[in-house]
Amino acid sequence: MNQTECTHETPENAATDFAGYVPHEQLLACIHCGLCTSSCPTYLETKNENDSPRGRIHLMRAIEERRIEPTETAERHLELCLDCRSCETACPSGVKYGQLIETYRNSRAQEQKQAGTKKVGV
Repeated sequence: MNQTECTHETPENAATDFAGYVPHEQLLACIHCGLCTSSCPTYLETKNENDSPRGRIHLMRAIEERRIEPTETAERHLELCLDCRSCETACPSGVKYGQLIETYRNSRAQEQKQAGTKKVGV
């Protein structure tokens, strides 16, 4: 079964489109195999799962499903991505990670702008 066709249930309280971020189905495309980790420069440097594409997708999904808040710690892990997209060539599921992280970042920046806040370094 193609992961993008998977019919996982979204929790009732979930923001079905990341409150304007990323469609839930795109986050489900990641099968969490970890093949991307060996191609990720930030993961290779930090050895922290949250600094890998797989970990960042997990964080974005948890935020989207409202299981966690977009805390400074979570945001830090998401911001460490270098946008090199080398993980995309390693991914057997064809996850468009660059599109996911870019959409997430743009939406968070817009949300912060509307709220009148600005994070240092963003």
